[in-house]
Amino acid sequence: MTQTTSSTSTFMTMEDYLAYNDGTDTRYELVDGELVKLLIESQVNLNIAKYLLFELSQPSFLVFG
Repeated sequence: MTQTTSSTSTFMTMEDYLAYNDGTDTRYELVDGELVKLLIESQVNLNIAKYLLFELSQPSFLVFG
């Protein structure tokens, strides 16, 4: 999910985005040339991701060529 308000008002290129550092741990994504702040994940979402990682790493899910 992303926040709908932009953190900058100018168009950014991919080079600008890769070089950007605001001095914080805030994560951003580049959407149509605009820098958009990523929302912090909820604990529920993190728990689901951990569950899926655990379940999908089980030998019964692994397929070898």
